[in-house]
Amino acid sequence: MKFLSLFAAAAASAAVIETRADTGPMASIPVGRGTAASPRLTNQMPIDGGLRKTTTHGPWTLSPGAMITKFANIQEKPCSDCYVTALMPNLLYEDGSEANVDTGAWLHHLVTMATPGPGMFWAAGNERPILRLNSQWKFGLDFSPLTMFGVMVELMSANPKPMTVKLELTWEYIPKAAAQGYKAAYVHWNDIGEPAPRTGQYEFKALPWVVDQPGKMLYAIGHMHDGGVSSDLFINGKLACSSAMLYNQRPHYRVCSSGANDLAAPNNSPMEWHISDPGLCTDFGDVKRGDMMAYTARYDSGKYGYMTSMNNVKERLMGNMRVYMGPDAGGPTLPSGGSMLADGLTMEKAQDVSEAPCVPGPKGGMPAAGGMGGMGGMGGAPASGSAPAAGSTPAAGSSPAAGGMAGMGGMPASGGMPASGGMPASGGMPASGSTPAAGSSPAAGGMTGMGGMNMGGS
Repeated sequence: MKFLSLFAAAAASAAVIETRADTGPMASIPVGRGTAASPRLTNQMPIDGGLRKTTTHGPWTLSPGAMITKFANIQEKPCSDCYVTALMPNLLYEDGSEANVDTGAWLHHLVTMATPGPGMFWAAGNERPILRLNSQWKFGLDFSPLTMFGVMVELMSANPKPMTVKLELTWEYIPKAAAQGYKAAYVHWNDIGEPAPRTGQYEFKALPWVVDQPGKMLYAIGHMHDGGVSSDLFINGKLACSSAMLYNQRPHYRVCSSGANDLAAPNNSPMEWHISDPGLCTDFGDVKRGDMMAYTARYDSGKYGYMTSMNNVKERLMGNMRVYMGPDAGGPTLPSGGSMLADGLTMEKAQDVSEAPCVPGPKGGMPAAGGMGGMGGMGGAPASGSAPAAGSTPAAGSSPAAGGMAGMGGMPASGGMPASGGMPASGGMPASGSTPAAGSSPAAGGMTGMGGMNMGGS
């Protein structure tokens, strides 16, 4: 089954720099932050009077072994004139039970978008991580009363039977009227693109980015495919965050191996190994203008298996890290001491699950080779020798490519969102930063095409 990547238009701008031979020795990964996962949002108390709202999207029916991409306007806004301070995704069946690896359902990728506002502001894979921006400092994602929201999901089935699923997004927010001292955070994406898998221990590097404004590093996690070991962030050559990929930490990820040819279970492991959580770095230092931010994605095929298609072909890899920052003008520390730990919660440390019970997975298979999309190329300068995404022109020195996500899935952004400052196409949404004429509203059809979306911080 041929499949156009969810982020194909952006992927061309993120070639990789390979720095290790396939089977060469790998230096010890430095010990740093990012060795534990965030508690689920449902296990956290709201911070600083935050309010919670859950939005539901779908349902969608997946055929056996299929992969589908769906886009939806978020008709019921999570909030208006507010700061979003936390966010958690989940994939559920119609009866409310979790749809995950153990039943052959994969939330392969999702992206949330908003305009006017920060543009593409959050993404996740099947690890379903939690975003939290105000664990110590008063920052959040800034949304105005005019903001319209959209979500794009890539869903995958490894089940021999049809299944119907829905996406839930749980938001925590603070209305601006109550958000004393809060300021807008922004995100920078570090990305290696979608390289092919190798054998042994190896790593890929993204091109570095020069920090363009001083601020505090609030939150960072890595996103990788199975086989990943860690996503490492360096500031001026010094390790700032090592986001460890944590496997099978939650029961819905523990699937028994299907035999000797199961590439997801290396070394004849009785259990497949799937990333369930990325290690979290939170409130981990300051950056100043001119600092150099660099990113490395580390893989080890001998330790963890790869995702494979129905015909047992290894899928392409990914490696990116989203770093959320708050400009120095942000508010003071929270009165509580600024911690998710203030309510008695501790970070969820990785557990040894090698002897944990597993469940037989559905006897289906992944979509055919080519079906795994990627988040390649989001943010950051294009790697040397690579071309910008079709239809986009990177702005000199900008971190995200201006006009970058033109035509998700490789389609032209006809009728979609123009680059910042442009005129909205018929049926599209006004560009980030533009103001509709008094009394007007965006034409029906909403956030179509998604051309010209810009991630905050540029």
